[in-house]
Amino acid sequence: MARLRRRWTAWSLDRVGLSSVADHRIGSLSGGMQRRVSIAQALLGRPDLLVLDEPLAGLDAEQRAEVANLFVTLAEAITVICATHHAEEFATLCHRVVVVDNGHPIFVGTPDTLAAQATGRVWESTAADPGAVCRAVGPSRFRCVADTVPPGEIPIPPTVADGYLAVVRP
Repeated sequence: MARLRRRWTAWSLDRVGLSSVADHRIGSLSGGMQRRVSIAQALLGRPDLLVLDEPLAGLDAEQRAEVANLFVTLAEAITVICATHHAEEFATLCHRVVVVDNGHPIFVGTPDTLAAQATGRVWESTAADPGAVCRAVGPSRFRCVADTVPPGEIPIPPTVADGYLAVVRP
């Protein structure tokens, strides 16, 4: 049994790129490495279903890319469900998106279909529009989503994040 546990541990640490720290105490690892250890723990026993809550939180850009690639690979063999507040991050990785608001699904579909929910409702401006949901995208640049684009503004192609805002703030 101990040999089997060691083999599973080595396999799961290898999957998250931490084989080199197998003999370290978890508390001595960086926050990002600790997050990856928790993902390795979830992989023990090769589950058929993996449910993750904000799995990329606390990871630097390189680690985020590595772990996201891991999820794509895992999803070829098992079902991976990720809860996240970062729509764009998983948009390119997921086949299906479910937007939940107050515990109820308000959208189910593909990332492209979610983005399309904001078609004709998105523009960029130098000032936040009080009648829209706006987020800063640069110095004095705001990306806004509302029911209609104000006169003088030109609609731009929506992103998955825009679609998310369109369905949660109709």
